[in-house]
Amino acid sequence: MMILNILYCFFMILMGITTILYEYKRNDIYSIIIISILLVSIYILIYFTEDHILHYIFASIAFISILLFMIRHCCHSECNQNCYILYMLLFIQVLLLLFLIINKDDAIFLYETLYLLNFAIFYFYIHN
Repeated sequence: MMILNILYCFFMILMGITTILYEYKRNDIYSIIIISILLVSIYILIYFTEDHILHYIFASIAFISILLFMIRHCCHSECNQNCYILYMLLFIQVLLLLFLIINKDDAIFLYETLYLLNFAIFYFYIHN
């Protein structure tokens, strides 16, 4: 079990470094800052159980970082014929965040999963 935890941490850190280097290559300091905050909040978040207040604090920071990243790229990217897709994904993200806040005790795992899936679609879309 200890070896799995070490491997898990190793690959999480490797993924984080790769992501930061990729954002650095894109030469957008705001993206680097937002992604760095997101990664640090995720790294801290995984060490606390759901019943700990710090879990909620760092989960909130992570979800807000994701939203800020999406807002940054909707406002910053050159608007071409596909720009409406970014705005649609951002709108969905805002709705999902509202559902997360309103339904934090009911189906939170579903909304968290959809929130992260929508962000993944957004992230891959802007980098294609």
